Amino acid sequence: MIFGSIKSWRSKAAVARFARRFFGVFGICWLLLEPAALWRPDDLRWGFRGYLGLIVFSCVVAFIWAWPKYSVTRKLLASDTTIKISVGDLFDQTGNIIVGFSDAFDTDLGGLILPSSVQGQFQTRIFPQKERLDQAIAESLKDVSYTVDHGKESGKPNRYPIGTVATVEAKGSRYFLVAYTRMRNDGRVESDICKLSNALNECWKMIRVRGQHEPVHMSIAGSSLARIGLSRALLLQFIVLSFLDAERKESLTNQLCIWIHDKDVEHIDFVDLEGWLSGITRAA
Repeated sequence: MIFGSIKSWRSKAAVARFARRFFGVFGICWLLLEPAALWRPDDLRWGFRGYLGLIVFSCVVAFIWAWPKYSVTRKLLASDTTIKISVGDLFDQTGNIIVGFSDAFDTDLGGLILPSSVQGQFQTRIFPQKERLDQAIAESLKDVSYTVDHGKESGKPNRYPIGTVATVEAKGSRYFLVAYTRMRNDGRVESDICKLSNALNECWKMIRVRGQHEPVHMSIAGSSLARIGLSRALLLQFIVLSFLDAERKESLTNQLCIWIHDKDVEHIDFVDLEGWLSGITRAA
């Protein structure tokens, strides 16, 4: 899905862009026709109907040109790296895929882990066998220190530092499982912008080492159960800024793709997002 639905026209930014495109098309057509009328005045004497036709033509062209799209791609001027934000399924992608986990790396699907969450979809579609996933995580984290929480009654008692990344491979892709939330003893997760920032920084470092410069795919981390408290649009911008900061220090991939689930589309104004991304990539 590239073009947005009719609902995407509800934003003021979309209407303003349509107005700009309309006057742009109308102005160009007028500038081309006015000099031509000097040479062929009889052929271009259209009157009111011709003027109305020009308005309709400009409206149609501007409407198509300004229709909000559900996919935005911009290239960094200083490198060959592109940033793509699009509506789609994260787990249909291949390459380096980031999946958020808790500090305990719990995998109790249906108990502690909601099946509809990003982690829940990851386990259902990529690692349906829980024991296999637990073994892969344990192998990846074997040299990482942890603390044992004896008060944690459900799930795994071992807690790892926020920002810990377990790297597992399956179906031709590398999955970077990054701990950016804390699993509370009552089974709920919590996080904040500082935890997310630290987790992203550590994840970029791991991808730089293990990612082989392949495309990086992720969803909008912290947008739902993590309870960070920021809108999806702000979280998306925060992720992009974190990536740009890491990319500026040393290149880690040729493309960052952030995938937005269909149910979250209404929370993102793609017209505003396109303008913001264009500006930030030019300045980076």
